[in-house]
Amino acid sequence: STEEVLLQDVVVANLNKKEDNVSSVDGENYTTYENTTFTAKFLPTYDVTYEAALVEYDGAMVTGGSVTSDKDENIRSDGTVNINGSTAETQNIGFRFVGWYNGETEVTTEETLTADLMKDYLNKNAEDSNLYADTTFTAKFAVNEDETYDVRYVVANDPEDPAKGHGVVNPKITENIQVLGTKGVTGSVATPDKGYRFVAWYKLEIDASETTRGIAVNRVPVDFTIDEDGNGILSEETAVKYVNTDGEIFYNTTFEAEFAVDDDNVYDVFYIAEPGGKAEPTENKGIQILSNAEVTGSVATPDEGYEFLGWYVEGKDEPITTDLTLTEENAQVNIKSSENPDSSAVEDTSEPTYITYETTKFYARFAAKIYNVTYEYRIAGDVEKPANWDALVAELATHNTQMAYGNPINCPDLPVVDGYTFSIWSMEEVKKESLSAKVLGTIGGAFKALTGAFTSHAASQVFTMPASDVVIYSIVTKDAQQTEVPDYQDRPLSTGEYYDEPQANNGGDNPAVAGVNRPAEESAVLGEKREAEEEAVLGARRGGTDDTTDSSRVFVLLLAAGAMATLLAAKKRRYEK
Repeated sequence: STEEVLLQDVVVANLNKKEDNVSSVDGENYTTYENTTFTAKFLPTYDVTYEAALVEYDGAMVTGGSVTSDKDENIRSDGTVNINGSTAETQNIGFRFVGWYNGETEVTTEETLTADLMKDYLNKNAEDSNLYADTTFTAKFAVNEDETYDVRYVVANDPEDPAKGHGVVNPKITENIQVLGTKGVTGSVATPDKGYRFVAWYKLEIDASETTRGIAVNRVPVDFTIDEDGNGILSEETAVKYVNTDGEIFYNTTFEAEFAVDDDNVYDVFYIAEPGGKAEPTENKGIQILSNAEVTGSVATPDEGYEFLGWYVEGKDEPITTDLTLTEENAQVNIKSSENPDSSAVEDTSEPTYITYETTKFYARFAAKIYNVTYEYRIAGDVEKPANWDALVAELATHNTQMAYGNPINCPDLPVVDGYTFSIWSMEEVKKESLSAKVLGTIGGAFKALTGAFTSHAASQVFTMPASDVVIYSIVTKDAQQTEVPDYQDRPLSTGEYYDEPQANNGGDNPAVAGVNRPAEESAVLGEKREAEEEAVLGARRGGTDDTTDSSRVFVLLLAAGAMATLLAAKKRRYEK
């Protein structure tokens, strides 16, 4: 109950009960009551005080007005019931009511302060923010003279040099200052627009005559300071010093801030080549942020084995162009920029803007080219193909693939076919033929190597993918028949010494016997792959005679190719000379 008197029927209705008792006579439930405590709770009260503030005038504190009620007392802290409020009344001519305040916070400018107006400004209980506490509201008054003047702060407005007006001032005006003094003159801060700098403060000289009073006739430099952010500070002290006066009467004064383009406010443009190529130029440095005219663009050049994907600008996933050349125009329109309010257009109501530019990074992106890798078995001369040749070729074709430039090529294991030898893998680069290579193609494969149709590489089991299609091949030869191996006991070594003991033939496995192959290894299933022979150094050439079936013919072709290359070189030298 919220009533101060706790009535009996309220007490009975709120006693603690136990309702699950069972009668031993008839088995029915009955209720018993238990000890119950009722607590009377009290809320604190608060007072609302109303007072009229004194006004400073001509060096003295005077009364500018009064209030109709000075206090509302013993108000319950959970609400505003019984608050009557108060009304501010101006008592003396020359003063005006300013408003009701709680401390420095304005509550209302209405002369009558009601409970509803003050509700949101009442102080709160320190222990419970839902409760109100004692509050004092002050009615403030001010001098109200008919004769006042203004101090204005403006930016320069020069149609021949708009940069002078690129900035803002704050405040722009201090108003209603008594003509008998300078109380209320504040000074101002001039802040340049982005890309501009503060130059100076001036006072516009005003003609004080009765007929032309208020007309600016000259600009007088005044004192100022520049803070660490580049703002021009016209202090209150300086402003007061330069306020226009006519004897003991002060009158309207205008101060003007001037700005200029800031040549030190610059940005950079970077042209960054990602792995796989180059870009030239790589940067444009120190461009004034109001212009993009010095942005040149750049040209991308892919490295061998790479292709150009496009020019990208930071912050965008799609290329702005796929041409190698990022043109000046394309670069300029993709420089980071922002729109800024144009402070120089002070009389324009369309809210014009101007553009400033920021440091921007362009990226030339490249990707490794994809080339074909083809595997071949090549029969040496007139050697008869193994019986399972078609199966071997079909299985080898499953290893054909495509690969990016620079990646390792891991060759498959070589097969083991009884009676045949498969040389370690060799690689040819298949390049585009020049016109001369096509004309002279009949000379043969040797001349192709000289004209760039392909490049032979030394045997290896692991290659690095070049910047061209490749054919990786193994030469298939027929194992030779076993022959008697002579005793090398009396044959001198290359060092000039002799063997100490006869050298065993070991079944034809002696590497010193030219043309004699080692015997077949243990019986193997036809087509079974064997592990690669001893690891070869990439680029090393493997010796042997397995692939020399056409050596005589190749030798003749090489001589012919050499002769023609010599003739072409001689002709070129004569032409150059």
